[in-house]
Amino acid sequence: MNPDSDLTLQDDSVIYIDFGPVVGDMEADIGRTYVLGNRVEHHQLLSDLIRIWEEGKAFYESQADITGQGLFSFIKELAEKSGYTLADWHSGHLIGQFPHERVIGDESIHYICPENPLPLKRHGSNGENYVWILEVHLVSQDKQFGGFVEDLLLPEISI
Repeated sequence: MNPDSDLTLQDDSVIYIDFGPVVGDMEADIGRTYVLGNRVEHHQLLSDLIRIWEEGKAFYESQADITGQGLFSFIKELAEKSGYTLADWHSGHLIGQFPHERVIGDESIHYICPENPLPLKRHGSNGENYVWILEVHLVSQDKQFGGFVEDLLLPEISI
């Protein structure tokens, strides 16, 4: 989101930062949520974001033929069991050489979403492994606060 005016941080703000660095000709994507103050529900949100992202990563790693539909459904179920709704129509996306790979045809196959029936652990047209960003966007039931975490789905990554 790009606000039209400056926002002032408050003592109990929830802040999220989204970076899309480019290293050489490769792009990346990383996002984190930070909590100011002592509001219990904000700290619970942060804890749940990290837990759900880690459980999503573990689920991805444990399933040889996991699809975009399957991982999205898993994340959505974890969010709802924790008392949140998902804030976006997807839970991540394909990442790689910059600029983004040209989308031809069905864009949903480039996202972790209900419309992606393809295995996530597949190869691109040049034989390269697909690399995914897992995003967890949570919003409180009353829609008063939310946050997100996103990072690469690689075995050595943990948050």
